[in-house]
Amino acid sequence: MLLVEPVGDADRLASYVFTPVTIMPTPSKSAVREVLESIRLKESSPPQSADERDAGRSRQRAGSTAGMVDYAKCRLVWDATKTKVAAELKKLEQAITEVYGKREGFPQIASKLRKLDSVLDAFADDLSGLFSRLAAGPQASDRDSLHREAARLVRFFHRQAVSDPFIGELDSNPFVPVTIRATLDRSLTDLSGKLR
Repeated sequence: MLLVEPVGDADRLASYVFTPVTIMPTPSKSAVREVLESIRLKESSPPQSADERDAGRSRQRAGSTAGMVDYAKCRLVWDATKTKVAAELKKLEQAITEVYGKREGFPQIASKLRKLDSVLDAFADDLSGLFSRLAAGPQASDRDSLHREAARLVRFFHRQAVSDPFIGELDSNPFVPVTIRATLDRSLTDLSGKLR
């Protein structure tokens, strides 16, 4: 038994309009393996002499914090977050389809469900690409610029995630429990802390 009028809820959820943006593809298993392998290679590199360590620390103190961030891990965190949010949206779509799938007028509801795709569209800027470029080890001047851009995008996405009314509507939908806002908030807070 639904405590709210389902048609009204589906229409309300579908009434939000977002500017579409291209969604970044989920990385393949081989791409994830490559990133993990590069992390292992960095961790297994030969130990540095005391002079090399001191020189590295001096460079880090003189420059930005960009050299101390593991960008490959940041990309994996962000890609996993987008995958989890996509799964939550799919779960909601399936729950709505179960309720309305056999009712007259379902094609109209189904077309409105495509607006659920716009949630991830709003977060599809090329943050994963920035993290990949940073993980590749660009020149110091480029690294600082890319680091600032990644930090700016993370802050923007975080503000959007915690204030977007549509995400709040999705989390409080009457069909199935989802935690889209909490997932985005947790991940983006973590990334923001790493990029300070």
